Amino acid sequence: MTKKLRTAVLVVHGMGSQRPLETVRGVINAIWFDDDDHTIGSKKLWSHPEPSGVDLDLTVMTSSDIPGSEPSRLADFHELYWAHHLSETKAVAVLLWLFELGRRGPNFRTGMNGLWWVGAVYLCLMLLSLALLATQLLVWVTNIENTPYEPILVVGLMLMVGIFASMLAAGWYRYKALAAVLLAIFLGAAVLTHIAWYYGLFHPGAPGQLVLIFVTRVFLAPALALAAASLLMGRWGRCAFALTYGLSMVFYFVFLGMEWGSYGFEQVVKDITTARIAWALPSGSSTIAAFVILAVYFLMHAAFLQPYLGDAARYFRNSPANVMVRRAIRKDAVDTLDQLHRSRDYDRIVVVAHSLGSVVAYDMLRAYYSRVARQLPVRATPAFTALDAGGLGCDDSRMQSRQLVRDYAAASTMLSDAKRPVGYTLADAKEIDAWLVTDFVTLGAALTHARYLMSNQDDGKGIDAEFENHIREREFPLCPPYKDGNDGLLSFTNAGSRYMHHGGLFGFTRWTNLYFPIVNIFWGDAIGGPIAPVFGACVKDVPVSTKSSGATAVFTHTAYWKTTCPEGRAAPHIKKLRDAVDLPDKGELSKAGQTP
Repeated sequence: MTKKLRTAVLVVHGMGSQRPLETVRGVINAIWFDDDDHTIGSKKLWSHPEPSGVDLDLTVMTSSDIPGSEPSRLADFHELYWAHHLSETKAVAVLLWLFELGRRGPNFRTGMNGLWWVGAVYLCLMLLSLALLATQLLVWVTNIENTPYEPILVVGLMLMVGIFASMLAAGWYRYKALAAVLLAIFLGAAVLTHIAWYYGLFHPGAPGQLVLIFVTRVFLAPALALAAASLLMGRWGRCAFALTYGLSMVFYFVFLGMEWGSYGFEQVVKDITTARIAWALPSGSSTIAAFVILAVYFLMHAAFLQPYLGDAARYFRNSPANVMVRRAIRKDAVDTLDQLHRSRDYDRIVVVAHSLGSVVAYDMLRAYYSRVARQLPVRATPAFTALDAGGLGCDDSRMQSRQLVRDYAAASTMLSDAKRPVGYTLADAKEIDAWLVTDFVTLGAALTHARYLMSNQDDGKGIDAEFENHIREREFPLCPPYKDGNDGLLSFTNAGSRYMHHGGLFGFTRWTNLYFPIVNIFWGDAIGGPIAPVFGACVKDVPVSTKSSGATAVFTHTAYWKTTCPEGRAAPHIKKLRDAVDLPDKGELSKAGQTP
């Protein structure tokens, strides 16, 4: 007696403080049940422990017979839970990642660059706030209120001493020309300063000292903030800082105009001459603004940045600790997909991934396919021949891809009746001879920003060049697969024999991407978006809406399986999600006049 083969739906949750099984239950409610009250209707669901015993916290949910499936079959719903690896992200980790994104500049997809400028300006406001408060603290502690230029002189002197000490340690004779120039500058500045002091230009109350004090009070904190922005965000940081400081001065002079009308010209002149202007040391309003800006950051970090962007920062930023965490997530993901293949229970696997989970799932699929590709025999079926040769349209490719997985499952020794007795009999890793993932369904996928997020470069051309290199090396599989020379889309020839290459993943697996179109950043889904422009023309991008009219709602990133909207399960986004997962397994085959 053998078990009946089933469909596995593996749900990969998105970023944030996710609870185990929360996302998969939401997806099940949307694509399986016909009412939020699960006691209504004939569709049933049963929960039971994961049979391998790998994870005792995550249960498997099994459906009753899927209506419309031929022959009749069940579906098992699994969740890949990875949030526990990214818990308690430190504030500094998020902040450093934001500065890294700032260094890369506004190279997001269309419609998102405005958000980059908003973020960059806010980061510059934070730097201005920190610089102002730190400088005010320094003035207060050292009691140099009337000589605020002393830090500049001290830092300048220390810098010169450090330069000469470094040159001496490295062998000054190697830098004789540079040493002579620096010494001349230093001595010239000392002589000019002495002459100016001798003639009283910088005596207490003298015009020179007053000008120096004014300039220092006005520009010391902005200069420190500009240096920090340049160091942390490069040339784009300088651009963002110029915009931030310029806007600050515009608002300040608008305020002066209002003050002129209320208090008269004399008060305006007094404010300017006493350096009470934007981001100057004596400016009380700037100090208040600095505390507010920093307080807002800490509130945003607690409410949004740490639980949401913190996950992205840990996953994408390449510090050693983050690499270790990312490796653990990918290992769990690959092990989960391996268990599904080796369980002998399934001849179809559907991967549904949301938000940052789409990146996790993409990494899982490409890593596991690379592992098993050389074990897959080259079966010269009509579907394989058509796909391997290339040149098919995307609709035909999707239809042939589904047929190809069916051909491999039917011919698989691992899934043969003799190998599938009742009970849990895990296949050996070497027995895998079929790829079973028919569909990759992404919802609000962060992969739309893959060129930007999966790069270590800082400028637009460098980002694109690095991404293209990953594609040519077949590290990032495309849909349809990238064609390299005389190789096929799925296979290559070596010493007269034909083998599968590791870049053919999306020759087997169909990719459907659902997204809410973004309108003015806050309407729609700013995290998700079209994927075909990044990963290939045969990714089926499906724009969705919670309303039949197509109107866009506010922040719909977590609404892809939401059934409580006014139109309920008749809403377009629920219909599109059901079509994409396609539990009855009709899809493109029915369009071609074929039946499963």
